[in-house]
Amino acid sequence: MREIKLTAQEAAQLIQLQKTRKWDWPAVFSANSQGSIWAGTTYSRTPVEDREELRDLVPVLNRIRDLYLGQREQGGRMFIDLQGAYYKEKSNQPIKFVSFDAEYFFKSLENSK
Repeated sequence: MREIKLTAQEAAQLIQLQKTRKWDWPAVFSANSQGSIWAGTTYSRTPVEDREELRDLVPVLNRIRDLYLGQREQGGRMFIDLQGAYYKEKSNQPIKFVSFDAEYFFKSLENSK
């Protein structure tokens, strides 16, 4: 599993990009095999017309997407909290594929004061 440095500012940006709050996760995104990223808006497949492209808006989101597509070429939904990024299989249990560096995160909080 890869570790990514996530700042408090980046975490806030990921949360701000959310269109709806329907999940028990601070941030939920979908990605497809072409590299597009959009915020989840439904519990099922997001209609194409409801997908707002987020590629390149937050560089850390691109890194998370790239690692995700490295494991799941077809893409799907990514669930993000302050510990890392996850995906789910048919069992609906989260599978962590990225861990966030907690020490780096908390240092970034201190530095933003």
